Amino acid sequence: MRSYRTTAAVAELLAVTTDKVTDLIRAGHLPAVNVALHEGGKARWRIAEEDLEAFLASRRTSPSSKHTPKRGTTYKRRYY
Repeated sequence: MRSYRTTAAVAELLAVTTDKVTDLIRAGHLPAVNVALHEGGKARWRIAEEDLEAFLASRRTSPSSKHTPKRGTTYKRRYY
């Protein structure tokens, strides 16, 4: 049987608001199941552990090989 988390649990894990988790679900970025009793009622989302892990893996980045300066970084200019 798959293990599921609530939007509140996922929000706490990711250090974001529950609204942000709901936005990710509605945008189609984070798969979830609506377990509400009535179709027209308030959505009660549940996120499968495997789907959450896949979502996080898709968002993972790796350092680039080229160094890019951060915003606001200034370099000494050489004037000839």
